[in-house]
Amino acid sequence: MAHNNAQTKANSLAFRSMLEKHQLTGPNFNEWFHTLKLVVHTEKLQDVFETALPPAPATGADAQALAD
Repeated sequence: MAHNNAQTKANSLAFRSMLEKHQLTGPNFNEWFHTLKLVVHTEKLQDVFETALPPAPATGADAQALAD
């Protein structure tokens, strides 16, 4: 089991590094988006795309309201 954890962590770091190397510059959108999808899938973060955002705080909300 520890081997699987180590392998997962190594893969995670490799994909993060790949995403850092492939910065979005405009003309490379397709390549960048493909890389982003690989990283999101590998990191098991698909819910980021599927979960609705919470409602925005009211205009002029204080710091406590923003923290909630």
